[in-house]
Amino acid sequence: MKAKLLQKKEVIELREKGYSYKEIREKVKVSKSSLSLWLKGVYLTNAQKERLIKKRLNGARKGSLFRNRTKQIIRKEINNKAKKEITDISQKEMYHLGAMLYWAEGAKEKEKRGVS
Repeated sequence: MKAKLLQKKEVIELREKGYSYKEIREKVKVSKSSLSLWLKGVYLTNAQKERLIKKRLNGARKGSLFRNRTKQIIRKEINNKAKKEITDISQKEMYHLGAMLYWAEGAKEKEKRGVS
């Protein structure tokens, strides 16, 4: 029981210093639900809140960049594979493919607007 009280005290001290839940959990092995319960009455200063917001936004930005890079790599792989599979398309076939894609795109727009 004393161990839990010591954990709780350490958790509260870290939060009062402006640590995020993730940072606290890296230092003290405790569940998120316990953190939430123990830290209900602990408030952060505006500077601490700003630091955590910047940290969250930076993480979101990094995640977005990673996802975009991953999508680019996948697209490039698909394009390279398609180039190997598709050979010798005539101008007439290319015209027909373009027309089909154009018509299909228009059909999607109508579905979005609820027009049939």
